[in-house]
Amino acid sequence: MDGVRPESLQADFKLLGLLQRKGCRVEREGDRVTVTGSDAPLRSLGRVDMNDFPDAVLAYAVVCAFADGPTRIENVYNLRIKETDRLHALETELGKLGVTARTGRDWLEIVPGPMHGAEIETYDDHRMAMSFALAGLRVPGVVILDPGCVSKTWPGFFEAFVDPEIVIDPEQMIDVEGTPTPASELFGLRFSPELLPEPTLPLQLSAALLAIGLTRRRRCARS
Repeated sequence: MDGVRPESLQADFKLLGLLQRKGCRVEREGDRVTVTGSDAPLRSLGRVDMNDFPDAVLAYAVVCAFADGPTRIENVYNLRIKETDRLHALETELGKLGVTARTGRDWLEIVPGPMHGAEIETYDDHRMAMSFALAGLRVPGVVILDPGCVSKTWPGFFEAFVDPEIVIDPEQMIDVEGTPTPASELFGLRFSPELLPEPTLPLQLSAALLAIGLTRRRRCARS
């Protein structure tokens, strides 16, 4: 991922530290960051205070569904007063996938389990659609309802998943030989295929994608 300035004060960049602690390799060179998913199951970090970067909670919560133990994300009451009540939405939609999820006033607990496909409501919330699309690349049969809600911030988000430059490796290998295969063809993620403006790939989503071992390394621009 290019354009990640070392001196940046954006709190969302703290997600990189969490992914590193979970077992990913995070390498920095100038304004470039490379995230490589772990060969082993991602580690649970137990309790994590994400008050400083609540917008990253949705992508991180989906990543935690693939961890080796429970995660409790704390001090994020403000997620209840975003585009939707995101704590309630995460609890409900993770549950549809087979994950045990519980919430309190300002926390979300995620207990990984066998996952299966489901129809995911977006609540007209762009981050819900984007974050659960990550699960759809690993779990067959995930259907994102109302995918057009991503037009608020990234109209071309779903086009990125059928970009031939994004190579999905079902064997979890670094190098892929042969013709690139779109993610949607391998994992059955369905979406509306409108032609939309060229997107950029936000840091937290691209890092989360790499963390759960879905793609080989790819250089991406930060929005």
